[in-house]
Amino acid sequence: MSEQEHTSGIWRRYETMNGYAVVGEADGRTVCRAYLREGGYQTKANARLIAAAPTLLAACLLARTYMYGTEEVDGLTAFNALENAIAKATEEAPNGH
Repeated sequence: MSEQEHTSGIWRRYETMNGYAVVGEADGRTVCRAYLREGGYQTKANARLIAAAPTLLAACLLARTYMYGTEEVDGLTAFNALENAIAKATEEAPNGH
């Protein structure tokens, strides 16, 4: 994957009147909407996971680079990127604490 085809930059989740919007920070465009429905307790978590997608992808690419050893990537840097991406996706503190 040489070129990013998705909306670049950080994505943020915003609460709306009927759910959540995930917006690309760089251009302010809506990436997606997650609508609340009856019994839709997962809507917030789904929007949070979608908003974390670029961070998760970047961390995975960094970890892959580290594992292949094709560039100078420190293992701790790759590990921390993964921990921070997981924390963003789950709203847990990094390292599960």
